[in-house]
Amino acid sequence: MSVQAIAAIDLGTTGCRAELFSLQGESIGRHAVEYHISTPSVDAAEQEAVGWWSAACECMRQALKQAELVGSQVMALGLSTQGHSWVPTDARFHPLRAAFTWLDRRSAPQAQMLIEQMGPEFWGQVAGKTPAPWHMLPQLLWLREHEPHVLQAARHLLFAQDFLLAQLTGKPVTDYTVAAASLVFDITQNSWSSRLLRQYGVADRMLAQVLPAGTVAGRLSRDGAAQMGLSTDTVAVVGAQDQKCAALGAGLAPGIATASLGTATAISALTDKPVYRLNAPIPCFPYLQKGTWVLEAPLSTTGGAINWLREALRPVAPDLSYGTIMDLAAQAPPGSAGVHFFPYLAGAGIPHGQLDARAAFSGLTLGTRVQHLARAVMEGVAYEIAGAVRAMQQAGCRIRRLQVFGGGVRSRLWCEIIAAAVDIPLLVCPEAETAVRGAAILAARGALPADQATAFQDALRCVTRPIRIDDERRGSYQQLQVLHARAREAYWAMDATTRTEDTP
Repeated sequence: MSVQAIAAIDLGTTGCRAELFSLQGESIGRHAVEYHISTPSVDAAEQEAVGWWSAACECMRQALKQAELVGSQVMALGLSTQGHSWVPTDARFHPLRAAFTWLDRRSAPQAQMLIEQMGPEFWGQVAGKTPAPWHMLPQLLWLREHEPHVLQAARHLLFAQDFLLAQLTGKPVTDYTVAAASLVFDITQNSWSSRLLRQYGVADRMLAQVLPAGTVAGRLSRDGAAQMGLSTDTVAVVGAQDQKCAALGAGLAPGIATASLGTATAISALTDKPVYRLNAPIPCFPYLQKGTWVLEAPLSTTGGAINWLREALRPVAPDLSYGTIMDLAAQAPPGSAGVHFFPYLAGAGIPHGQLDARAAFSGLTLGTRVQHLARAVMEGVAYEIAGAVRAMQQAGCRIRRLQVFGGGVRSRLWCEIIAAAVDIPLLVCPEAETAVRGAAILAARGALPADQATAFQDALRCVTRPIRIDDERRGSYQQLQVLHARAREAYWAMDATTRTEDTP
């Protein structure tokens, strides 16, 4: 009997990855490509949706080649796709313009208008989040105002997952986690909100059918199979938004929260009911199991703060590497000799909710060295992660331990600082590409018998190792966090008095 495989595609913001797994969970072929975001005007951030499809097809064909498989050996294909990004298409799913990405900020006035019209509490109770320029609805209102001809010609409004599934099967299908990024999806009912669709003039026929993640969307069409290098016997399985897939692959479960340590960070924790608190508005999404929701606290610059420091020092240290910065940080004492870093290079997220906040160092003296700056950046980020975890616990999430994954886990020092700051057991998942594994798990749920799908998930389960720190260091960082919080409040008070609208 020929080898059979499960395929998965992770369509991210700056790149696409495909991976093939045996039914025993062994990785047998993979390929990745990168692509770019276009910025045609101020605050614009777009991508060509046909580029998504081309990248996905190239990755799958190359992964098949590496695995020495033919398309008929692939049973199922699962998807992990970037959240929020969407494109208007004609009736045959041809894009009518470039796709809006989640980094596009042109619809900020429309997002503010939505908040003023209905109030943040209404949006939190229905959509699970406060309107922001990265959501589909305000971007749709911007499109209606600035490019009405596009909207008049549109027959479908498709998120990245919907678009790929339409290309694969001829049917636009999405899941709850992706639909919830629209602002017109009721997360309590897991359906499009008829009230919001009527109020904002959105025809439900333009939106994808919503099915639970792990449901078979259909067999691949002849054209879709040919371009992907697969077979018309291969089934496409409804996937999920990439952060949800990554959390699944990293071991998100009741009592176990996950955090991605990449350029940005998303901290995820499960809850058994929709939760939204005005004083700490953590976005809430339906999760992958019925009757389960997930709070997702985004922090915009975590690993990005380390990269910023490296780039800032590059003119005087051209060969400065990520590892060197970590080595420098290890030479400084806990507390960085009184130096604080407030890592708001792209605003302050949960639990602060100050999108216009700016980053800063404080506590510099004649004795301050680059070692102190490096450690202060790592500590500042760790305190933000700890603050987000506490906000999620206060919102009702039971978090017994935190599992971290992504490029940042290569630094044991940073993981130790985070462990001391969050003050709960911290485990490291060394597998960086957990989103594609999450997509594969969902594909297996759709294609395999329940017992075999469970065994497949167990085989892909992230192997973790605990980060152990002594009580003295843990206690020290709890005290240092209090001092950091006081320094942050003092900085914000000063910043509010010195900021001007027009900077020379």
